[in-house]
Amino acid sequence: MLLGCDDVAPQIQAVTDGRAFMLKITHLFSLLIVCSLAIAAGPISAKTLKKSEPSKTKVLRPGKRLYPRGKPVNPVPRRTKGKTLTPTTPSTSNNNCSARRSYMEQEQEKLDGYRANLAGINVEIAQLNRRIRELRAQAKDTKRIVNSQDQRVRRIKGVYERECKKNENCGQYEKTAASLERQSGPVENNLGRVRQEIGRTRTEINSLQRRIRPLQSEYSAKKCANQVPGKTSQATIDRCYAIFSDWNQLQASLNHHNARLPQLKTQYERYVAQLTSIDNRAQRIALYLEQNCKSSPKRKTIKRHRSVKENAKRLGAELDQLIRQVSDLRKVKITVKR
Repeated sequence: MLLGCDDVAPQIQAVTDGRAFMLKITHLFSLLIVCSLAIAAGPISAKTLKKSEPSKTKVLRPGKRLYPRGKPVNPVPRRTKGKTLTPTTPSTSNNNCSARRSYMEQEQEKLDGYRANLAGINVEIAQLNRRIRELRAQAKDTKRIVNSQDQRVRRIKGVYERECKKNENCGQYEKTAASLERQSGPVENNLGRVRQEIGRTRTEINSLQRRIRPLQSEYSAKKCANQVPGKTSQATIDRCYAIFSDWNQLQASLNHHNARLPQLKTQYERYVAQLTSIDNRAQRIALYLEQNCKSSPKRKTIKRHRSVKENAKRLGAELDQLIRQVSDLRKVKITVKR
């Protein structure tokens, strides 16, 4: 039976002889070592016991095997859908960037052209509104002048009918016929210039039409409105770029004619109104000469005003047809809405 650590001191004092004393010393020294080891091993034993607790084991149900039958099956890796990035060589990347740049420049030119057209349209609208205000003011003043002059002419005619109608003769009507011819000459010359400008404009419009149709067909055939950067060839991009530039120039020419033709129409209507007034007076003179002055040489010359007026009417029909042609041609588009 081992002694406790508290009984060591009394026993050391009780040992008196040499041999017994040495044995006791040895025994006590052993006890001290054992006590020291026991004191130091206490925390380590507790930690070891805590770690060596029995692990929970899985309880198998009856009829279930611990290991499955058959050959082991390796798990199949899951395939996830996603984009695969294929590395591009530097040359391919450069080609794509060049195509994209050309496409970007072409689309930028379209945008600049559309913005320029919009600016021009807004300016034209402002000018037309200003011109409309001016014309309305002129129309109001002119209408007042016309009414006043009409009343004046009516009074003069009334006095003439009462006092001078009975004294009319062939010489007076021939003199009036000569005066109408002098008035008709400048009006006919102005209508001749209008006719020349209509013919020149028709030639230019036909030329533009012959150039526009092939550009439209080629633009559609090359699918210029649906270019894909990197897939559309550089040659196609460059050709589409050139087609659009040519198209803008042709559209500018059409816009010029479209703005000029209404002005030409205004001039034509003014000249025709003057010619109609001359023709109405000429018909009254021709009737008097036919009834009272059969030998007058003015009978044939005064009748030509009717043919001049008929020619002027046909000229107006040609001008209206040309205006419609320009309007229809301006509606032709090479771009396709996407």
